[in-house]
Amino acid sequence: MPKVAPTRWNYNIRTVSAVFENRESLIDCFRELENKCDKTITSKEAYGLRRALEDSDFIFFLTFFHKTLPHVAILFNQFQSRNKDRTLQRIYSKLLKMSMETMEINAEK
Repeated sequence: MPKVAPTRWNYNIRTVSAVFENRESLIDCFRELENKCDKTITSKEAYGLRRALEDSDFIFFLTFFHKTLPHVAILFNQFQSRNKDRTLQRIYSKLLKMSMETMEINAEK
């Protein structure tokens, strides 16, 4: 089996979680930058970032990744482990599938 390029799951998960948990504060911060840095590159960038944070598709995927990445990281680590425990891999796979199904059910409500 070919080696997989190393993915820094821990950093990706923390970044997604930080944005998810601080989204409203980030929006306020970007809005303030827009107002204080009128018609500059900074205000234009702040505007774009604020709009992204307010976009419904972005919010959906941010929430999705916030809920799923921790499960994916556990599964990834288990599959990359030298001590491959097939039973544990099956359990983690089922847990991930159940989490995804739960999110799908909640999204339909």
